[in-house]
Amino acid sequence: TNILPRATIGYRFSEMSGVNFSYLGRNAPPSIEQLQPVTDNRNPLYIRMGNPDLRPSFTHSYALNINLNKYSKQVSLSGGLNYSTTTNQIVQEIYFDSIGRQISRPVNTNGNNNISVFTYYSKGWKFGSGRFHLGGNSSVSRQANTIISNKLSTQARSYSVLQSVNVQFEKEELIDLQLRYTIRYSYS
Repeated sequence: TNILPRATIGYRFSEMSGVNFSYLGRNAPPSIEQLQPVTDNRNPLYIRMGNPDLRPSFTHSYALNINLNKYSKQVSLSGGLNYSTTTNQIVQEIYFDSIGRQISRPVNTNGNNNISVFTYYSKGWKFGSGRFHLGGNSSVSRQANTIISNKLSTQARSYSVLQSVNVQFEKEELIDLQLRYTIRYSYS
């Protein structure tokens, strides 16, 4: 039996603007292959084992979003904060045994999480029977995951920064031209 909670609460500033907070819980049970205590030794140098003691993982996700829109001025601004954390996440433990074979087996870990912040802005202008639109997106994120190698547990962290700009021109039903430039920097 699984309970998968979900909740959302929001407030509208106007017909097209508001803020909301949401929570979502979801689980991921281990697969049959991960649970079976059978050793897969088809490759004598890489042994795969199951783990009948695995527990289902459970992820808690939280999101706070805000949208501010002024359609009379063709302006839109939005932003948000997302956070998720997983308990009992299933990861592969990889180690070498006493005779040099690589052993791989799934295990449960804790401390894995993600956080991200984003903003988006757009502005539109009317040109006769055409319309010009300029928009931009920025985001920053951090991800932390547990890695188990040679019986040592460590936390791998990765960071990412993204910036994008898009330009769009449309004229009635004749043309729709869109250009987008995105730059991303990632570090682990």
